[in-house]
Amino acid sequence: MLHVHSIDGVAISAQAKGLLPLSQIALLVCNDLGYHDYAGLGDDSAEQGRLVDDLGAHGAMLLRNHGPLTVGKTVADAYLRLHTLENACRIQVRALAGNSEVTEVAADISATVAAQALDILDGPAGETAWPALLERVRSEHPDFSD
Repeated sequence: MLHVHSIDGVAISAQAKGLLPLSQIALLVCNDLGYHDYAGLGDDSAEQGRLVDDLGAHGAMLLRNHGPLTVGKTVADAYLRLHTLENACRIQVRALAGNSEVTEVAADISATVAAQALDILDGPAGETAWPALLERVRSEHPDFSD
């Protein structure tokens, strides 16, 4: 499980409609996305149970007014899903900042892309992205492995 408090992720988690199908990137995650209403810090067992229930079979979740959370078969899969969700949130924030009407992708196309996305996000893509990320972290932070 990965969870962050990113600016764009929190911004989208605070929007009533959540993540919208506005871009191809959003389509990769929006149909595999659960939502959890904010109820505090989540440090008690009852809240943890509700988190698990709201996540259900989804690979990602927006914690309302809090931020994104992702899971995967491996850390690499959870990372790729988080990276994709973060980019989708960033795109939506920018699209809505234009203060004009946005165009959502039709539901039938969204469903088709969502089915295709599972092969991408639960397939070898995470295993390819993860080593590249680790290499980048090591080059920018040589003491990372210590």
